[in-house]
Amino acid sequence: MRELCLELGSWMLVLGKKAASVKDAKITLESSLKDGTAWEKFIEFIAAQGGDAGRLEKQELDLSSFQLVYQAEKAGIIQTIDARKIGIAAMLLGAGRETKESEIDYGAGIYLLKKGGERVEAGEPLLQLFSSSKEKIEKAMPLVTEAIIIGDIELFSHSDVPTVIHNIRT
Repeated sequence: MRELCLELGSWMLVLGKKAASVKDAKITLESSLKDGTAWEKFIEFIAAQGGDAGRLEKQELDLSSFQLVYQAEKAGIIQTIDARKIGIAAMLLGAGRETKESEIDYGAGIYLLKKGGERVEAGEPLLQLFSSSKEKIEKAMPLVTEAIIIGDIELFSHSDVPTVIHNIRT
């Protein structure tokens, strides 16, 4: 995800004429992540939208009272984590709106502990679900179970991705 954001952000800087090349833009973005200016801008965005930036800076986030750690059903390599299904599951937990009248539970959500391509053992924690009710967690669980596929096939390394993307473009 970090690499994707850096790639997309770099192109945005080039298109906005804030950087001469994608390489220069990526260096600029990585520098802002490292020196904290990106974090400061994020805090600024939170405050501008009426959020309590102070609580975020102090990491005083209230997580919902019901929590469940979802564990790998078998050993293997994570083949897929379906982002759409995880997103819908998060909405069912209360992290998003099902309808425009739905209230958001700001402590609800899903914390991913593993990513695609990682080897896992049976019973190893894969993600953690947070919600204000046990019923909402039970409703989201089938989607979470469908979203994560564990198999035996070794996936390509993440370092192969830029090469593959580059070869497609050229």
